Order: sequence, then structure tokens, then C-alpha cells
Amino acid sequence: MPGPYDAKAVANAILEKSFQEKKPVSPLKLQKLLYYAHGYYSAAAGVPLIDQPFEAWEYGPVVPSLYREFRHCGNSPINSLASDYSWELEDFCPVPPVSDDRKMRRVIDFVWEAYGDYSPIELSEMTHQPDSPWDRTRKKNKGIKNADISQEMIEAYFSPLVNKKSA
Repeated sequence: MPGPYDAKAVANAILEKSFQEKKPVSPLKLQKLLYYAHGYYSAAAGVPLIDQPFEAWEYGPVVPSLYREFRHCGNSPINSLASDYSWELEDFCPVPPVSDDRKMRRVIDFVWEAYGDYSPIELSEMTHQPDSPWDRTRKKNKGIKNADISQEMIEAYFSPLVNKKSA
């Protein structure tokens, strides 16, 4: 079974969609779209979509490496792909987006259609729903900043949503 993938490669697949459709995505919005893609994919495939955990930050689920990658954008749209340093080229190069997993592409297309028109703040508020993985993690870890959201909790939360979509 494919996955988990490099978080930057999946983020770049979402960003490519954003660039193609000329619909800007801020760092906060990218984090939430990635979270929804991760949740739906994980519930459907039984494996995580990305290779890093989400943390329960103040404004919702966050992958810290992607936060660091795009924090220079602030609330502005992201206009470049996530990159990694290439020792061979001695420079930073874009991480190739995941393109060979049709299930992952279908999930990203679904998430883009279902959630792409929401604002970053609306998406953040959606992740804060009572009994959501973010909400449960924050309540369980009072006083602990940025605790990991368990993969099992994400899969359990999204499983009924995946079953509704396929019914």
C-alpha cells in the first residue's frame, strides 16, 4: 500500500492544484487542506498519507516542518513549492509532488473541491469542532503546547466521513 509520503511532496501536490486553478493558498490554509487530505486518505487506505505527525497548535492541526517552510509568507499566498537542500546540486530544489498514487490524487481532488473555497480561518474553525482530534488532543494535554495528534484518533474521526462518501 502506498504512503506515507514526504509531507512536502503532498503539500506540493496541493500547491500545484492551487497554482493551476489560480486560487491562492496561504500557509494556514495549506496546513488545513493537508490535514483533511491526510485524514480522508488515512481512513480510506488504512495508512497515513504523510510521514510526519500533526500537532495541535492554537489555530488547528499543523505539520511543523511545513510551518517552518512557509512561515516567511505570513498570511500571504504561497507562490513557490516546498523545497529541500540538494547536496548534489548544492542548492535548494522543489520537492517533486506525489503523482503516481491515484488514490492520493483523488483524495486531494476531493478535498480541494470540498474545502478549497473556505477561508483559512473557516478551515481552522472546522478543525476545532467539539470531539475532533484537535479538540480531544488539546483537552487531553492541557498545558502542553503543540502535542502530537495521534494517527489512530485521526483515522477514527475520518472513518465515518469516508464511509458516508462511499455510501
